[in-house]
Amino acid sequence: MRSGIYICFLLFGIQGCAKEGKPAMESTIESGDLKGENKQRKNDGENPKKNSGVSVGATPKSLKAFEHAPGKIQCIGLSSDGKTLAIGCEDGTVKLWDVETGKVLATLNSEKKKVNSVAFSSDGKLIASGSSGNIVRIWEVPGGKEKAVFQDPKEPADIMSVAFMPDGKSILGANYLGVVKEWDVETQKERNKFWTVKQLASIVLAPDGTFLAAGGASQITDKPAPRVALFKLPDGKPSETILKHLSNVGALAITRDGKLLAAGGGRLDEQPRTVNLWDVATGNLMASLKGHKDSIIDSIHALAFSPDGKLLASVGVETRIWDVGTGREIAKINNSDFVRGISFGSDGKTLFSGLGNRVQVWDLKPVLQSSEK
Repeated sequence: MRSGIYICFLLFGIQGCAKEGKPAMESTIESGDLKGENKQRKNDGENPKKNSGVSVGATPKSLKAFEHAPGKIQCIGLSSDGKTLAIGCEDGTVKLWDVETGKVLATLNSEKKKVNSVAFSSDGKLIASGSSGNIVRIWEVPGGKEKAVFQDPKEPADIMSVAFMPDGKSILGANYLGVVKEWDVETQKERNKFWTVKQLASIVLAPDGTFLAAGGASQITDKPAPRVALFKLPDGKPSETILKHLSNVGALAITRDGKLLAAGGGRLDEQPRTVNLWDVATGNLMASLKGHKDSIIDSIHALAFSPDGKLLASVGVETRIWDVGTGREIAKINNSDFVRGISFGSDGKTLFSGLGNRVQVWDLKPVLQSSEK
């Protein structure tokens, strides 16, 4: 599920700012115990205990790249089996590759509307895209036959994030204004509509389809409120669980078991560029990961958990990889361009990074071996 797509829009005007090889600040962690202790800590805004430090091991190795010209990549996605890679581009293209062979399976067009989000159905047989102009499209995989198009001219706000329900029978599209709609894939009829957060950046769906998390600039309310909120499905009503995250959100990610939610903060505000991790069931803040620079350039705009939930990748100017169990940074990649979208391979040993007009694949085995020592 990826996560962190909205930064494609936010950083459009400052692309030349990132420089390869810039030195990183020391990474720190303010952490609760992610292994089960401290379960009784109340959800009252109390700061998690501090455990500062940095432990950066071996550097990931570049394996290969999937090139796309000329449009810049805005988002990426991997099928659940890790066999098919999808990209969404600034020029409106959606492209599919066979990960093993590198063969292009299909090149799809979205009427030259910038693609902000792509998502596979759980069986990998469908791919959806969310684009500017409030457009959601669905194609068949691998052939690329268009199956459905959803657009409401009365709500022109860009679609920032899309996600299939677990059974693949309906698709969720969330726009910049925070409106989430659910459509039936076969009948193409609207099933549901509800409001989430203003200036929405991303949504992620619980693996069992029971709730949705949305992140953006603020909740739809006249009073200051958290920028991350949970909504029950299928009705879209707000959850009783409150997640206290006060900085603007650029990216979200959720583990495959739906137990841990991550949010990357600091998007176009003066709050620290942290990644917060919550226990979804209790709303307890389990850790605040710090290491990204406190600057607009280094806003955290993409997040991804490994399939087993043991690793988390966060993207700013650098890509940082964290051990979720300890909260320590174990690797850093100096990006030569803004990364728009990131995903772990199905085995958790590779990392796919949408960098400029290519998807770079990184070998994480040296990092994993070093962290185990």
